[in-house]
Amino acid sequence: MKDTLRIILTAWATLLLSAALFPAWSQESGDPPSALQEQTEEQQQTVAGCVMLDPGHGGQDQGALMTGGIVEKDAVLTFSRTLAGLLSPGLCVQKTRDSDFGPSLSDRAGAANHARAVLFLCIHAGVGWAAESDRIILYLDAPPGPDSGQSPWEQLQVPHRERSRRFAEAACRALADVRGALSCEVRELPLPVLAGADMPAVLVDLPLSLFSKSRVADRTAVANALAESVKKFLEPAE
Repeated sequence: MKDTLRIILTAWATLLLSAALFPAWSQESGDPPSALQEQTEEQQQTVAGCVMLDPGHGGQDQGALMTGGIVEKDAVLTFSRTLAGLLSPGLCVQKTRDSDFGPSLSDRAGAANHARAVLFLCIHAGVGWAAESDRIILYLDAPPGPDSGQSPWEQLQVPHRERSRRFAEAACRALADVRGALSCEVRELPLPVLAGADMPAVLVDLPLSLFSKSRVADRTAVANALAESVKKFLEPAE
């Protein structure tokens, strides 16, 4: 009888500890459980090869404040939904978030890795010069130095740097041709959200001015140019 009671109490204590250590979602950020976490291994096989879009910020992290009271977290989520709609007729597309919550940087790259994505695009507005001009900047993760002390997780992007640059340069040429007198530049910056991505990865920094109410047509043109660049990049080699 004592042995049976001890087994029951041990099992109950283990259940309580598991609930404390692994809650259904992060109470701090209010993150809902990931759809990927709820899929079986067989279901996960069907999502491999997707494009992973990462709308920046979210939750308490609002990002940049734009004219008219618009905040970056909302603007880039709307833009990412538009981009996903342009890609989805021919490609599998997923997003790191589709509502107002803020995954951590490692969770964003981890979602792309878990889905075995073929391309990881982080969408932001006003990270660099784009905050004060009509310039679009496509950021690549800067290569780690010999004494960087980075963990293996933080070096997953290294073998993909050449393809990341190839996509960024091709996309930049396409984006520079869109309406609205936009310019485009490819730059490097140490970016943890890209460093942990085990596939080609680029951070797209759009100008804040692009999100004014009068520039709906320009935003659509940018989304179309970016979508076409993704499709061309992922075309099978002949």
